[in-house]
Amino acid sequence: MCKDIKELIKIPDGLDNSILKGFEEGKKQRKAKKRNKIIKRTSVAAALVVVSITTAGIINPEIVSAIPIINRVFEYFNDTGMGYNVDKYKELGKVINETINKDGVKITLDQIIIDDNNLMASFTVESEVLRGYENKNNHRDFFRPNFNLKVNGETPSSRGQTVTIINETKGAVVLKANISNIKLNEEIKLDLGIRGIERRENVLAEGNWEYNIKTIKDIKSESYTGDRIVKVDEGELWVDRLNKTQLTNRLVIKGKYNSEINSEIELSRLSYLIKDNNGNELYTEGLHGFSDREGNYQTELEILNDLSNVEYIEIIPFKDDRLILKDVESAQIRDLNGNKTTQSDEMKIQVPLLICTNDSVSKINRKEEFTSREPDQEQLKSGYGLSIVPYYLNIDRSKAFLSIDDIVGKEIKVNNTDKVTITNIDANDKSTKINMKIDGSYDYRNLSNLVIFDEDMNDTCTWEGNAGLVLENIETKEVSFKLGPIDKSKKYTIAIPMAKELKCNEENKIVVKLK
Repeated sequence: MCKDIKELIKIPDGLDNSILKGFEEGKKQRKAKKRNKIIKRTSVAAALVVVSITTAGIINPEIVSAIPIINRVFEYFNDTGMGYNVDKYKELGKVINETINKDGVKITLDQIIIDDNNLMASFTVESEVLRGYENKNNHRDFFRPNFNLKVNGETPSSRGQTVTIINETKGAVVLKANISNIKLNEEIKLDLGIRGIERRENVLAEGNWEYNIKTIKDIKSESYTGDRIVKVDEGELWVDRLNKTQLTNRLVIKGKYNSEINSEIELSRLSYLIKDNNGNELYTEGLHGFSDREGNYQTELEILNDLSNVEYIEIIPFKDDRLILKDVESAQIRDLNGNKTTQSDEMKIQVPLLICTNDSVSKINRKEEFTSREPDQEQLKSGYGLSIVPYYLNIDRSKAFLSIDDIVGKEIKVNNTDKVTITNIDANDKSTKINMKIDGSYDYRNLSNLVIFDEDMNDTCTWEGNAGLVLENIETKEVSFKLGPIDKSKKYTIAIPMAKELKCNEENKIVVKLK
């Protein structure tokens, strides 16, 4: 490694003195601070340390951008966990790179990102207490940080975390909090206190890993409103605001319903089709919402697409009952020990109807078939709650099973207007990654129910805690899903949920002009 750190860094004009001052302050602080080394029953390596910038004062965005970003924590979430490509988070994130090592746990806060909608923080947790986790496929349950978060002294309206495994003693975390309820000035004070590391019901470590950071909000936002109020059932809806930033696009829809007839139930069942001025359907992620006894309704959505070149968007409410479900009447519940309960505890559940790949699109004699098996040991250990793993298939067994190479390029028509094309299959001894492209209005989230069957109807399916569904390219609707390994010498069929065509009333659209 080069001895002079300045040779590694592209210094913006006028920043040499600021950076050198930061280095000297860092040396002083390191000398002054020695740190001790130390289906369920309901269903980011640390960066290569080149230099650290003190977080006791305001973080200068120009100085931060001069530091080469190498192996950012966010990179651990590109294939799993976040659900979409994380490149923009790495680029927008301010580098903190502060480590607290105490009580046998080393936590490194890598980056933070703040706009008017969200706060995101990425960090790693490393400790021997993480060793011994057996269910390596379930990243979510590897551990959970117990944390407190304040922004300018206020608590975010909602928050969550995503965890992924790096190795048996190290994991990466992304915290995401909704801070749209907090008024932000240019200077922002962030207080993040991690009180413990937990795994399910067990506390692995307790302590106080405290980060007190002052920074500047340098991601600008623009706010827009809708053009009208629309009538829906016994209520009405309008777009309260769309906050658009480089990081996120938060859409807030509000409504009013007749509380005497309890129509908030109908409003809560609504989904929203959102299109840009070119007619492209945009992908969204539901955040949260509420309705109350006074007849008020609100829901918040994050638009995942890039809106920087969009002139306007259209929002159309509709009742989403597109997924085709089949009844399974003989499923029993298992108790906490994984044992079948008594016969009287049989229950009716619903499962999606899965349509399978075929070797052609003509002369197909499809039939609906039910198949099931008992849950395996991994499923039982993860808390699978039913006595069977049931599937309903739309399949022509004589044409369904193909080699892996022959499945690539096959189209699956999920209804008369929508289809999913298998664009690539990468199978190795650890996992199977299936790349797909969606044409039409098919909900990509349905693909988390994808199952692979061999000719003996042995299934390779998702598992509890699998975060393998990734939006590879939001604009072109390219998706990937990662499952367990398969035998590449066998023939298979890929099954995904069928769905009805999207039907909505264009007369109920709300337009939000962005330009």
